[in-house]
Amino acid sequence: MKIKYRSKIALLLAVCLGATGIGCLVAAFFSPEWIISLVLLLTAFFIGDLYIRTYYEIDTVAQTLRIRSSFIVNQTLAISSIRKIEESNSLLSAPALSMDRLEVHFNTYDSILLSPKDKKDFITTLQKIHPDLIYIERKK
Repeated sequence: MKIKYRSKIALLLAVCLGATGIGCLVAAFFSPEWIISLVLLLTAFFIGDLYIRTYYEIDTVAQTLRIRSSFIVNQTLAISSIRKIEESNSLLSAPALSMDRLEVHFNTYDSILLSPKDKKDFITTLQKIHPDLIYIERKK
């Protein structure tokens, strides 16, 4: 069974990227140069694609976690390779549309930042498959 978790979307980030996308479309419409219009249209479509295709999918049969963000990130991890998950507000670039993130540590030294909309269910599902998984909450 595959369970899909959409990325949580931060309002400020959505407004900034949305305004950029709309600005690109407007500028492309009024630009006399066709190449500038093309670049601006592609930028707007890219931003839209990020919002449509950023998700995390847990396959309970294959026991894998697939991380997808547009055409930029398409990574599959074995859930058994995940050592720990901890809450994070890191500003590093990541396949996450919110600053309310989870840092997933896997293999020996690897990690990736994610922002599932339903963090609690996401972590619970992973822990059902891999009970030794450590979850560290951020201190408040």
